[in-house]
Amino acid sequence: RTGDTLSSEKQKQLKNSPHILVTTPETLAITLTTKKLIEKFNAIEFIIIDEIHAMSNKRGVHMSLTIERLQELSAITPVRIGLSATISPLEEVARFLIGSEQECVIADVQFLKKTDIKVITPTEDLIEANIFEAHSKLYNLLDQLIEKHKTTIIFTNTRSATERVVHHLKEDFPKKYTENIGAHHSSLSKEKRFQIEQNLRDGKLKVVVSSTSLELGIDVGYIDLVILLGSPKSVSRALQRIGRAGHKLHETAKGRFVILDRDDLVECSVMAKAIKERKIDNIYIPKNCLDVLSQHIYSMAIQKVWNIDEMLSLIRKSYCYKHLEKSDFLSVISYLAGDYSLEERNVYAKIWYDSGTKQIGKRGKLARVISITNMGTIPDESFATVVIGSGEGKDSVIGKID
Repeated sequence: RTGDTLSSEKQKQLKNSPHILVTTPETLAITLTTKKLIEKFNAIEFIIIDEIHAMSNKRGVHMSLTIERLQELSAITPVRIGLSATISPLEEVARFLIGSEQECVIADVQFLKKTDIKVITPTEDLIEANIFEAHSKLYNLLDQLIEKHKTTIIFTNTRSATERVVHHLKEDFPKKYTENIGAHHSSLSKEKRFQIEQNLRDGKLKVVVSSTSLELGIDVGYIDLVILLGSPKSVSRALQRIGRAGHKLHETAKGRFVILDRDDLVECSVMAKAIKERKIDNIYIPKNCLDVLSQHIYSMAIQKVWNIDEMLSLIRKSYCYKHLEKSDFLSVISYLAGDYSLEERNVYAKIWYDSGTKQIGKRGKLARVISITNMGTIPDESFATVVIGSGEGKDSVIGKID
């Protein structure tokens, strides 16, 4: 159940409850404001967080509160399982996973996979080479690397760079790259992404260029080389990307950092050294984020009328809010209740709070709509849909551009 799930599929889930629900942190948080779905969460046995290293940010803070609320709805205490191949320190991640009131067993499975990692550049002299020469030689180097391998994934750091690399390879080598090359990133439509993934599994593609959307555990068939254009900015992210190659037992993960300037040379060389020495950068998990807290208080008020002390007690079960000051909590309550007279800035009261009864509830008929459309911590972006018109009324959606 994600943002891509059709309404008809969501209705089927309500009528015939699935045994296993695969979802995203944001969609899970949204479901907690849905009365009919909440009833389905009364006996959860397991909560599995895959790729838990991707949650070391405000998105993870948001998810930690969602899980505590999910457990509060369940009549039994679910077992929480966090999975990651590239995360450190394990003790900190374990505490983040289980909250402030449970215990945890850490399974540190040291599978030391063989790696073949190098830092290379298309130019002989990084200092003297101009940018036009560097980019010209870049695509020749990429072509040489692709030719020597069965299937290659090239990772860039932006969607625009992904499209640019595909365009230049097609333009510079028109006879080599036609139907055997593809782009994969989050702005493409679900159908286009799924088609690329299926073509990879079927062995139809020689090369795929991606921003970040292929670095997690998607089954994409056999890859024998990963190229990283520029620094991925962390050792764990580099490992995730390079790990796409040789993603089978006893295979070698082969990766090449391709750099164009001295800054990337230093960064990528340090990363390559850290990978060879089995060192992973430590994650940082934010604490007491009041913007995330305000979202959940609003969502909780939509779910039911709360006693303020019970609400604070539940929030403090999250590892990220274990030491939340009551004064900070009350300041968020005051803000949401409209105590700061911000109407002239179009900020209106969203909850009511009765200090006598210590009760909190939602305010307004559109509360659930407002909560759902503002849920999560992924930044807002504006997109334009790109469509190819067939002239016969059967338009094909290619994707979206920023």
